[in-house]
Amino acid sequence: MMALAFLVLAGLAVGAAMLLALPVLIVLAVVGLVLKALLFVVFLPFRVLGWGIGFAFGALGLLLVLPLLLIGLLPLVPLLLIGLVLYLMLRPSRSRNVTARPVS
Repeated sequence: MMALAFLVLAGLAVGAAMLLALPVLIVLAVVGLVLKALLFVVFLPFRVLGWGIGFAFGALGLLLVLPLLLIGLLPLVPLLLIGLVLYLMLRPSRSRNVTARPVS
C-alpha cells in the first residue's frame, strides 16, 4: 500500500514538473526560432556576397582554363579536317531513302 502511494506521489510530482517546465520549454523554443530567423536575415547579405564572389572566381577560372583546353585540343584539328573531307566526299555516294509521302 505504501509503494502505491509513493508511485502516485512520484507521478504527481513528475506531472507538476512537466506542467511547470513545458511553458518554459515552449518559450525557449520560440525564442530560439526567432533568433535563428533574425541571424539568417542579418547574415543573408554576406551569403549573397559570397555567392557573387564565388561566381566571379568561377568565371575567371573558366576564362583562364578555356584557352588551355583549346590549346590542348589543337592536335586533334588534322583528324577533324580528315573526317570532314571524308564526309564531304562520301556524302553524295549515299543513297537517298525517300519514303515519306506528302500529306493530303
